[in-house]
Amino acid sequence: VFERTQLTQALLHFHEEYPSYHGYLTSYTLGQIMKAQHDGEVDLSFTLLPNKKMDPELEVREMGEDTLVLVGASEYLSEVSVSSFLKLAERLPLLLMDNDPRGMSSIVALSEKLGIHTQYRFHQSIQTILMNVEAGGGMAILPGSVVRTYGSPYLSWLKLTGYDEARLTLAACWNRNNMNPAIPVFLDCLKSCIHTE
Repeated sequence: VFERTQLTQALLHFHEEYPSYHGYLTSYTLGQIMKAQHDGEVDLSFTLLPNKKMDPELEVREMGEDTLVLVGASEYLSEVSVSSFLKLAERLPLLLMDNDPRGMSSIVALSEKLGIHTQYRFHQSIQTILMNVEAGGGMAILPGSVVRTYGSPYLSWLKLTGYDEARLTLAACWNRNNMNPAIPVFLDCLKSCIHTE
């Protein structure tokens, strides 16, 4: 959920500072993160809080905040306002991730609070959701950092301020038994690269 450029730049700076360190980035679902942490396959992972399914063996450090945004195809929005998105919702589905029940339930609750009553369509990845929104196949509620990183001129979005459900806390997680000395050093490097709105 961190902006892609923040994470990649932090890792780049870390590699420059510590050239003998070899790290890589990958994407996991929440269940895969928990298993990989438990099995010692990854040293460090990132997720959204609060997370009631968080393994008690994990150490958690808050890294920043983000806000959910309503996103739609620019061509369909005469202005970026809640009323424009409500009109859009009358004819387009809300696109959701089908492998994230925690995120799905909070987004459905938030959409109802906004007055968005529409059909839901499920996809396997955020990338697929964004491509379909861009192509006019629906609208979405996503973390602002994800939409900004995607960087499409064909998308318009509206920051959902004033809704507790729209506030996200970004966190780093690692197994309490993992004594890798690179973890705190990398987290400090990442913290200096994070710019949230």
